[in-house]
Amino acid sequence: MLQSTQGYHIIKVLKRISGKLYGLDETTPPDYKVTPRSAIRDAIVLAKRQETLINEISAVKEGLRSQAQIDVLERNLGFAYQKSN
Repeated sequence: MLQSTQGYHIIKVLKRISGKLYGLDETTPPDYKVTPRSAIRDAIVLAKRQETLINEISAVKEGLRSQAQIDVLERNLGFAYQKSN
């Protein structure tokens, strides 16, 4: 039995896997389809894709901002406007 902030939980152990250090190219439980090397590679690829996406979105936003003409009528805002870079 396990207690959490949500209450008590009953847990049934279906399979016990002993701990061990896996080599870079050994498949690992629970699905035995992933190797540490492939998991690391996938994590790096995902991080690079996210970084590229963020950079592209920033470039598009800057391009749109450079083309836009924005006039802020402070009297209509109801608060003091501070222009950001």
